[in-house]
Amino acid sequence: MTENHPYKIMVVEDEAVIALRLKQVLTTMGYDVVGIAYSGEEAIKKAKSLNPELILMDIMIPDKLDGIAAAKIITAEFDIPIVFLTAFSEDRIIERAKQVGPYGYILKPFQDHEVKATIEVALYKKEMENILKENENKFRALAENANDGVLIASGKGEYVYANKRAGEITGYSVSELLKLRINDLAHPDEIEPIMDNYYSTISENSFQKQHETRIFHKDGKEIPIEVTIGRTSWEEQVAVIILFRDITERKQADEKLRESEENYRRLFKSLVDVFYQADSSGRITMVSPSITKAAGYKPEEVIGSYLKDYYVNPDERDKFLELISTNGFVEEFEVQMKKRDGSVFWASVYATLSKDQEGNVVGVEGIAR
Repeated sequence: MTENHPYKIMVVEDEAVIALRLKQVLTTMGYDVVGIAYSGEEAIKKAKSLNPELILMDIMIPDKLDGIAAAKIITAEFDIPIVFLTAFSEDRIIERAKQVGPYGYILKPFQDHEVKATIEVALYKKEMENILKENENKFRALAENANDGVLIASGKGEYVYANKRAGEITGYSVSELLKLRINDLAHPDEIEPIMDNYYSTISENSFQKQHETRIFHKDGKEIPIEVTIGRTSWEEQVAVIILFRDITERKQADEKLRESEENYRRLFKSLVDVFYQADSSGRITMVSPSITKAAGYKPEEVIGSYLKDYYVNPDERDKFLELISTNGFVEEFEVQMKKRDGSVFWASVYATLSKDQEGNVVGVEGIAR
């Protein structure tokens, strides 16, 4: 976002559900969704009238102008960066899309963090392009205040520019960085892919997809980074610009999340009470391993079956449905249930309705003891 306003984004997507979902996600992230277009022709008209700063464009729009054709016109006339949305990975389609010069791709079904990361990179690429078009001095002013490390390597692989943040991340001074080559910071296992990206960027004149790699700090510590590289010019010579950020904290957070999920799985397996989830039809979608001790069933025997099949008295099932439909929950609902061996046991059930993000009931979850 700029200091004065959030970035303006337009969504081009023929499926209304996906378009509205994207709008919700982008708005939550702080972007200003200035419009939604459902066809290629509408996208061109709205691009002119709304003047968005970035467009998320579905490639496969069933229209006279598909997403690629519409994007080609928009980039030529309005110089607006395009990020393609696609569920397809066919070489023929990707080759057509590459001719437009997109600023990124988001694969469907999308994840929120992928949308955010791709948009951030696309907007940053556009900002950097605009600055480089003006002059290298203005580029220096921006890069020196960037939150990301910025390095520029010559066609010979030597660093010719480094911003202050690059020094902070790597532990080297700017003058020390300018004595290094592009592979001097790399982890030994990463040198080959780093150099492959470097040479392909030099030859193809394009930004490489954002990816993760590893470098070494001056003190020898390994640092995970997220990096994007693209071809540029420096003193009228072909060069490569490298944008990177330290993702150590994110990696640590991911590890904590993994540990938390593992703890949840262990807790789930150790439950004494029987936890279950069922969809709106009553089909069981999840059940805790404690079902085996309580009723003799293995979890895999129960998942996919229906709750009604385990009631001894169908009237009790009807009463349960009436209570939970009226109140949204039930507490201490005592009911007779069937064990795997045909015997009967009494259970006290606590349950609540499950709802999606729009508030629609999608099922029920509860505990039986």
